[in-house]
Amino acid sequence: MKIVIAGATGNIGHKALEEALHHPDVTIVVALVRRELDVQNPKLQTLVKQDFSSYSSAELEKLQGAQGCIWALGGPLSPLEVHSAYPRAALKSFSTSLAPHTPTHKPFHFILLSGALIPRTENGVLSQLPVVKTFVERGHVEQEFEAYSAAHEDWQTIIVRPSVVVAKNSWPETLLPAQFQIGEEVFAAALVDFAVHGSEEGLLDNAALKEGGERALARKHVGGLGAEVAAKA
Repeated sequence: MKIVIAGATGNIGHKALEEALHHPDVTIVVALVRRELDVQNPKLQTLVKQDFSSYSSAELEKLQGAQGCIWALGGPLSPLEVHSAYPRAALKSFSTSLAPHTPTHKPFHFILLSGALIPRTENGVLSQLPVVKTFVERGHVEQEFEAYSAAHEDWQTIIVRPSVVVAKNSWPETLLPAQFQIGEEVFAAALVDFAVHGSEEGLLDNAALKEGGERALARKHVGGLGAEVAAKA
């Protein structure tokens, strides 16, 4: 299976890339990045782009055959266009050029990375503050993706809204209550699993992401043990 990862140079995107490259069902990963990756893997292909507001026919040709996309471009403080114009451009291009042509003829899975604090409604004067305005716009983008997904059988939007993504043995992992955090490895496993298999739910909070990621890691562990036993037999 071929999947696309946008933002593979960021912390979360890179963890998802590592997980995807080791996933047994993933055969090709196309990383949409602004610079080349220092990663060597036969599964990896890179598409270096500086402008994510549009896609050329040559770029879309390189993405053909993809079954899903993990959209992890930008961070909480990235410019507004990163969280508005760029995902909208991906929806416009991928929905018409990729989704109708998935090899399995199943829906194209678009995993949109969001956050637990992204609002769905505007909050008066506060919504005009630059940072809050970006958060509100991200909520609008979520709703647009959901509406498109509801109207098109060949497209599934899966919005992931983690709380705080923490590195193993880091101080946030130590100090934050368990319900307000999710480990990098667990989150990455959830992202890749949803890109490969889809999800029954289109909007996933921190608890659902932890459950999905832990379930994916458990399957991976069982599969690894099975392969080890078979090799020794």
